[in-house]
Amino acid sequence: MAFGNWLFPFFYATLARIGHKEAVKNGAAVRPTRITGTILVADDQAANREFLEELLVAQGSTVITVPDGAAAVEELSKTQVDLVLLDVMMPRLNGFEACERIKNNPATC
Repeated sequence: MAFGNWLFPFFYATLARIGHKEAVKNGAAVRPTRITGTILVADDQAANREFLEELLVAQGSTVITVPDGAAAVEELSKTQVDLVLLDVMMPRLNGFEACERIKNNPATC
């Protein structure tokens, strides 16, 4: 699974930056046995959402999926998550605009 092989280093580096216990060892990112926590996936392509959900659930994560940036911002107003994965090109509210709203909201940053 080529996409999965590309995706894992990104997740481990991200987990290391946010201080995930298993991902950081002596200041260097290491491959944890499980990716846990709650992850929000926002993508307008159902196939991408389903793929990421399957991949992340298999690693031990709780996954919430939404079809666009507006739904991601709305979901974050009622649910606390550990990581948000945003597609860039989405209808209603693209990934850049959603990221800006998330960053500017004191409750979500």
